Amino acid sequence: MKLSEQHCEACRSDAPQVSAEEQDALLMELPDWQVIHEDDVPQLMRVYAFRDFLGYTDLMVDGAPSPHQSDTTLRWLIDRLRS
Repeated sequence: MKLSEQHCEACRSDAPQVSAEEQDALLMELPDWQVIHEDDVPQLMRVYAFRDFLGYTDLMVDGAPSPHQSDTTLRWLIDRLRS
Protein backbone atom coordinates (compact mmCIF):
# COMPACT_ATOMS: atom_id res chain seq x y z
CA MET A 1 0.00 0.00 0.00
CA LYS A 2 1.29 3.45 -0.89
CA LEU A 3 2.05 5.89 1.90
CA SER A 4 -0.44 8.38 0.44
CA GLU A 5 -3.20 5.78 0.82
CA GLN A 6 -2.55 5.15 4.52
CA HIS A 7 -4.15 6.96 7.45
CA CYS A 8 -2.38 8.75 10.25
CA GLU A 9 -2.64 7.50 13.82
CA ALA A 10 -1.92 9.51 16.93
CA CYS A 11 1.64 8.96 18.10
CA ARG A 12 2.38 7.21 21.35
CA SER A 13 5.71 6.73 23.04
CA ASP A 14 5.36 2.95 22.60
CA ALA A 15 4.28 3.12 18.94
CA PRO A 16 6.36 1.00 16.54
CA GLN A 17 8.96 2.95 14.59
CA VAL A 18 10.17 2.44 11.05
CA SER A 19 13.73 1.40 10.42
CA ALA A 20 16.20 3.74 8.70
CA GLU A 21 15.77 1.75 5.48
CA GLU A 22 11.96 1.94 5.69
CA GLN A 23 12.18 5.67 6.39
CA ASP A 24 14.35 6.25 3.31
CA ALA A 25 11.93 4.27 1.15
CA LEU A 26 8.90 6.14 2.49
CA LEU A 27 10.59 9.52 2.01
CA MET A 28 11.01 8.69 -1.68
CA GLU A 29 7.20 8.87 -1.87
CA LEU A 30 7.27 12.34 -0.26
CA PRO A 31 9.69 14.29 -2.46
CA ASP A 32 9.32 17.70 -0.77
CA TRP A 33 9.46 16.43 2.80
CA GLN A 34 12.40 15.86 5.11
CA VAL A 35 12.94 14.41 8.57
CA ILE A 36 14.09 16.86 11.23
CA HIS A 37 14.89 16.16 14.87
CA GLU A 38 13.50 18.37 17.61
CA ASP A 39 14.47 17.35 21.14
CA ASP A 40 15.71 14.07 19.67
CA VAL A 41 12.23 13.35 18.27
CA PRO A 42 12.10 12.75 14.51
CA GLN A 43 9.42 14.80 12.76
CA LEU A 44 8.36 15.31 9.17
CA MET A 45 8.74 18.82 7.81
CA ARG A 46 7.88 20.50 4.55
CA VAL A 47 8.37 24.12 3.61
CA TYR A 48 5.65 25.52 1.40
CA ALA A 49 6.68 28.31 -0.94
CA PHE A 50 4.23 30.68 -2.54
CA ARG A 51 5.60 32.50 -5.54
CA ASP A 52 3.52 35.62 -5.03
CA PHE A 53 2.26 35.44 -1.46
CA LEU A 54 1.99 39.20 -0.99
CA GLY A 55 0.24 39.71 -4.31
CA TYR A 56 -2.21 36.95 -3.43
CA THR A 57 -3.06 38.47 -0.05
CA ASP A 58 -3.50 41.90 -1.67
CA LEU A 59 -6.02 40.39 -4.11
CA MET A 60 -7.79 38.54 -1.32
CA VAL A 61 -8.14 41.67 0.81
CA ASP A 62 -9.11 43.92 -2.10
CA GLY A 63 -11.80 41.44 -3.18
CA ALA A 64 -13.28 40.93 0.29
CA PRO A 65 -16.61 42.58 1.18
CA SER A 66 -16.47 45.58 3.55
CA PRO A 67 -16.42 46.02 6.44
CA HIS A 68 -14.16 43.14 7.31
CA GLN A 69 -11.70 42.36 10.07
CA SER A 70 -9.49 40.30 7.77
CA ASP A 71 -8.46 43.49 5.96
CA THR A 72 -6.88 44.95 9.09
CA THR A 73 -5.20 41.68 10.03
CA LEU A 74 -3.86 40.97 6.53
CA ARG A 75 -2.66 44.54 6.02
CA TRP A 76 -0.75 44.30 9.32
CA LEU A 77 0.77 40.99 8.23
CA ILE A 78 1.70 42.34 4.79
CA ASP A 79 3.39 45.36 6.36
CA ARG A 80 5.43 43.09 8.67
CA LEU A 81 6.45 40.78 5.80
CA ARG A 82 7.51 43.69 3.61
CA SER A 83 9.68 45.26 6.32
